[in-house]
Amino acid sequence: MLTKLPPPNWLRAFEASARHLSFTGAARELNVTQAAVSQKIKALEHQLGHPLFHRLPQSLKLTITGEAYLPAVREGFLRLAQGTQEVFGSTVSKRLVIRTGATFGATWLGQNLPRFQILHPEIPLRVVTAVWPDDHDWDNVDIDIRFGDGDWPRTQSSPITHERLFPVTTPRLLNGRAAPLNLADLVGHTVYHVASNANLWTQWLSFAAGHTVEDEAGTISAQVDTWSLAAQAAAAGGGIALCFTSLWRHFEASGCLVRLFGPEMETDLAYHLVTPLHQKLSPPATLFADWLQETIAAEEKTM
Repeated sequence: MLTKLPPPNWLRAFEASARHLSFTGAARELNVTQAAVSQKIKALEHQLGHPLFHRLPQSLKLTITGEAYLPAVREGFLRLAQGTQEVFGSTVSKRLVIRTGATFGATWLGQNLPRFQILHPEIPLRVVTAVWPDDHDWDNVDIDIRFGDGDWPRTQSSPITHERLFPVTTPRLLNGRAAPLNLADLVGHTVYHVASNANLWTQWLSFAAGHTVEDEAGTISAQVDTWSLAAQAAAAGGGIALCFTSLWRHFEASGCLVRLFGPEMETDLAYHLVTPLHQKLSPPATLFADWLQETIAAEEKTM
């Protein structure tokens, strides 16, 4: 039985490496060298007596043991942050409320929010999700994270991502006899549309074909409410979905989706930080907004 807990800096190196699936990405986040992260992981694996990662040529992959251990490590850091808040109180009088779309909340924010809480345990947080933007209900909402072109009435917004669009599907479909390798091969396959941007498929097809395409003739159309649901349905083997750059980062490491043929289409859509017009951010909201923008900008530099 293990009687001595691993040092916290080893565990932080493990959690960051597991999130990035890269010692280099973890080193950049922790502001140390790649060699230092690698040494900490080796020391942790030696103490635990089990390998936590498969070292691949261009990335890392969690072992079964690593996958089992990761939730406990993340929960431990989160509980430590919460305990600090509970025992020592807060210098912040108001809870920071962040409203976000379901896709961003379930993917990027869900994975990265514990990092902000570790950095700022003094800030009590609440995250609420919404499928559709609401320009009228700002009661108790400090920041809204929205996907769109930034043109929402009575609001001020700033983009935090740069999005490109391309089709994705499950690897199993590519290995099948009806694998779609060009536009004509889409016939007979299910394509997933997101209700709020239902015209994007014809836009992408026109872009890829070099001429106007009126519809996806011969395909089976299905409509869903969120981008993450479309991607998850495609990953489950149900067809083909369009995917944005920021969402692709979430699915790429898992290997459950692969990119199809065709170029990336630049779009005027992005995730934005949105607040009511003329409203000044509170100090906690400013800390969160700065952290969010800096973290995403650092990720996009590695793409």
